[in-house]
Amino acid sequence: GPFVSCFKLQGPGIRIPGNASGTYICAICGTSIVLFVDLAAYLLRMNAYKAGLKKGKVYKLFKNESFDFLVNPNFKIQIFSSFTKNELVLGKPIFENAAKLSKEFGFNNIEYHLRVTENGDGYWDSNFIKKNMDLNAKKVFVWGPYGYEEKLKAEFIKAGFKRNV
Repeated sequence: GPFVSCFKLQGPGIRIPGNASGTYICAICGTSIVLFVDLAAYLLRMNAYKAGLKKGKVYKLFKNESFDFLVNPNFKIQIFSSFTKNELVLGKPIFENAAKLSKEFGFNNIEYHLRVTENGDGYWDSNFIKKNMDLNAKKVFVWGPYGYEEKLKAEFIKAGFKRNV
């Protein structure tokens, strides 16, 4: 379909091939989440389509859509998004619903974790990383304000992550 033919997740620091397998981690602070809204929206539509098929339904909404990108059943993206205030959170319904369908129907292709500072949510330290993130992930993408990236990269190393962050 037209969406898939023009969609390629690639940009400064982003490299996820269309036939990707394994786990990719995105630890993002603030508006950097925008880099992944299209991917989450695609996975939401794909998961809704596949959920419909499991229920024996084909929704007209998807009749012109081709879901031939990121179809490897071993592909998974873990999104860890951080904001200072609730009113600043971007894309939450898209990420949450894509992850909900993924979990509910066993697709296991996207997870979404949100941390909001004003809610008293803790920081992502090495203990959180060990407990919640796949230390065998193929790649970790870290974006955020000055100081955030280096601090979080150090926590990944402390947690035992061996690949490049």
